[in-house]
Amino acid sequence: MNELINYGYGVHTKEIKEIIDGKIYYMSGGTSLHSMIIARLRDEFIEYFIKANNRKCRVHTEGLNIFLNPKDKKNYVQPDISIICDESKFFKNGYKGVPELIIEVASRKTRKRDRGDKFKTYEKSNVKEYWLIEPRLKTVEQYVLENDRYNLKEIATLRAEQDSDYDELEIEEMDDEKESNIQIITPTMFKDLEISLNKIFFETDENMLKDIEDE
Repeated sequence: MNELINYGYGVHTKEIKEIIDGKIYYMSGGTSLHSMIIARLRDEFIEYFIKANNRKCRVHTEGLNIFLNPKDKKNYVQPDISIICDESKFFKNGYKGVPELIIEVASRKTRKRDRGDKFKTYEKSNVKEYWLIEPRLKTVEQYVLENDRYNLKEIATLRAEQDSDYDELEIEEMDDEKESNIQIITPTMFKDLEISLNKIFFETDENMLKDIEDE
């Protein structure tokens, strides 16, 4: 259910998940696989920050209201994963500021928004890096901000070259020339962090893939 109504703080906060450019998104809970992928990535970042003795940056998962424009009290997002390195911008209702990295795990119901409104909002708000994960394709798209625009730096994948599901999803934004057999993804701001896609996607995920597309 989407409505073009603006709300301030404290109104319908239990039902509203995000408000982007005045458009309200009411979201149901995610699937098991969606939550598992988020947890796996969260754990990779937490382990890295501990080993690197990085006490400045933290990983935050879905549920945190992020006001990308500190002066705008009406619009906010709740990314699946946010890497935040400035805790001074937290306040009672969430976070006023721009995370270093935002990650979204796409599903049938969120894919259009993740690739449309949220992509444009993150780009316009100067989020330095944006990862878009496609569980069905076992891919991680890495977008890096360059000259105020997102550049698709890499598409890391575990999928086989001949995968019929790839065409079925009809994702126009996917760039075959950028896709590679690279199975490691590295954030540009943490160059010594290498996350193997085998730690994001498990063989047992196949049993839950249909569920996430039905989300």
